[in-house]
Amino acid sequence: MKRCWMIAALVLVLLCCTAQAVELPVGEGTIHISVKDMWGEQWMFLPAFADRESLFPGAADIGDGFWEWTDENGEPLYILQSENLRALFLISDDPENEGREYVENCLEHENQTTGSIALVDAQGHLNYAGDLRQLRGRGNGTWHHPKRPYQIKLEKKADLLNTGDPDEVNRTWVLLAEATDGTLLHNKLAFDLGLELGMEETSHSEFVDLYYDGDYRGTYLLAEKVEVADGRIEGRDYDDLIEEWNQNVGVTDFDSLPVGYGENSWGEMFTYIKGVQDSNWLDAGTYLLEMESPNGSTLSDRCWFRMRDDSTVALKSPENASEEMVRYISDQLTMARETLVEGGVNSRTGRTIEQDFDVDAFARLALINELAYNLDGFTWSSTWFVLREESDQFQPGTAWDFDLAWRYLADGTNENAVGVKDKTGWLPQFYQCKPFSDRMYEIYRDELYPMITDILLGENEGEYLKPLDRYAQEIEASAYMNGFLWEPVVDARLVYGADRVEELALLEQFITQRSQWLHRVIVDEHESGADGVELSFDVIWGHPDGGLDIRVIPWSDVQLVSYESTVYEEATEESYAIWQVEMLFEARNGMTFEGMTAIVNGQEMEAELLDDGRMRLLIGFEDPSYRPVDYYGEDIGLIYNPDIYAQNYPEIAAQFEDDPEGLMNYFCDEGMYENHKGNAFFCPSDILLHNTYLEEILGTDWQNYYWEFLTYGHEDGWLINMGYTYKPEVWNLM
Repeated sequence: MKRCWMIAALVLVLLCCTAQAVELPVGEGTIHISVKDMWGEQWMFLPAFADRESLFPGAADIGDGFWEWTDENGEPLYILQSENLRALFLISDDPENEGREYVENCLEHENQTTGSIALVDAQGHLNYAGDLRQLRGRGNGTWHHPKRPYQIKLEKKADLLNTGDPDEVNRTWVLLAEATDGTLLHNKLAFDLGLELGMEETSHSEFVDLYYDGDYRGTYLLAEKVEVADGRIEGRDYDDLIEEWNQNVGVTDFDSLPVGYGENSWGEMFTYIKGVQDSNWLDAGTYLLEMESPNGSTLSDRCWFRMRDDSTVALKSPENASEEMVRYISDQLTMARETLVEGGVNSRTGRTIEQDFDVDAFARLALINELAYNLDGFTWSSTWFVLREESDQFQPGTAWDFDLAWRYLADGTNENAVGVKDKTGWLPQFYQCKPFSDRMYEIYRDELYPMITDILLGENEGEYLKPLDRYAQEIEASAYMNGFLWEPVVDARLVYGADRVEELALLEQFITQRSQWLHRVIVDEHESGADGVELSFDVIWGHPDGGLDIRVIPWSDVQLVSYESTVYEEATEESYAIWQVEMLFEARNGMTFEGMTAIVNGQEMEAELLDDGRMRLLIGFEDPSYRPVDYYGEDIGLIYNPDIYAQNYPEIAAQFEDDPEGLMNYFCDEGMYENHKGNAFFCPSDILLHNTYLEEILGTDWQNYYWEFLTYGHEDGWLINMGYTYKPEVWNLM
């Protein structure tokens, strides 16, 4: 079948004389690009290689990167054009029935189609054209954003990135949408850092302008898929071996084989494919494992297993594994995890962390995730474990999925980019092992920190990594076009800039602050005698729910053994109550608090080291949830604070500027009906959202919620059920 990129001769065509589409000459054919109707106006998004002046003669430069062209009917067309980047064209075989809407109209990437692909560089040269065996969606959370990511499988293997390396010739590639990233750089920075750090299996990548069936779709990152293959995750492909073994016994349709359930040696559940032959060779190929969400909600794989901490791990390779194969690999990873839990030496096997894990490689991956404060890394999907053929040492997969990274957190827990990413899970257990923390120190001091200061935040250029401003400049025109089509998806957990310029400034500020802080806790503390890096965890207290962020430097494996909070000073009409919290901690796994410093919510605290080796803290802070307020003999301070109400509703407060009693009466008579937030924490609609059973009792008459909260809701823990936290300013009471 002839593809759209092979149509006709070298011609320019303006269809219908109203610029509904253009045909651009490429190679021996043409490429079709449609006009987009946006806000009732006609817009054209041109790739870098298009000859704008020939296509739209007389188009006027109206500033800010726009051109305006008027057709013969007097209708205006607004034009934007990319620069520097190659354009990637996806062309469906059947755009009417199996075009983009068909591919995207599914939850789990079930809809797949075929088509063709063309890659054209900024000078108009056709770099690649060929058929697509498969075109489908990809991703977990990213698949549910308006700007969708895709996976393509070529009919013939090709080096789409033009690296010139024969090992980079492959069939499967991904197009990452960067929908939550206003800079569009987060994944690219992580990938290039991994490559610069010598992690050779990290995905190579390149920004492209994507057009799907002639429709402009924005700036995408074309990247190598994480898979077992030459030039990707190197190793013997288990799927090929399984296919060969099973063909010999007449099994060819794996999809028709049922899923079975079993238990590994630790009593944890796993799934496998019934009827698959494994030739009794359980380490013949490379296992590629992916950490999934704790509840398995991101699972799309038929073979997976549970870990002892209730986490879930999926088998990406082999996809169709036998019962013995899944039992074998789940036992191997669980046993290796036990080595970490026990501080680096396994009491059952005597094996060390160096025997069970490639310490150097995992340290490099951990550093990239820490530098980026990647919410997904080592806790969620897109973190990989690799066990190669005839090996008993796990290696990490590539750095992957940095959509939720390189950012400050909205709750302030990494304010000024301070704080170790994970409080529980794999990373803290790696950190407690001295060989691992020693290697992190060496890599950060000698390799990563110089890369950040000299290249990423400097002016030098590495083999893969470039200065941050050079990345931004390279895609500036493309990102500008992308911004007219898509607004970044806002995740409430993250801090965002007002526009791309501010986003880039925040990114540079984050990297600067983050890298300096990591240098302090990884390098400076290590050289001053500290082992490892600091950790933090939250302590929750009564009403309202609050957060105390406690850090111990040098790092120790810490357990809270006693926590007691009492009112130190009662609240008055003019001041909040002061709470006193006394905490006792003990160090585990042979660690001590000798020479420690305790940091609580960013403030250095005096701590007492008890004779039994435990550490005691005594701190104070205000409780902004309550000040007494008299309303005709009833105290309504738990739902109303005149100062906060005035801040929340300044227009109402202006009407009662000299009448505080009138403002209070307005709140009780009108504000309650309108769901007004009367103090720092109480809001009826939020209460109902987190205590849904109340709707049967109180309905949606918001006034009921205020009075019932005063009567019994506060004592019944309505606020605690909301799970809200805040970080109070603290001081020492020692």
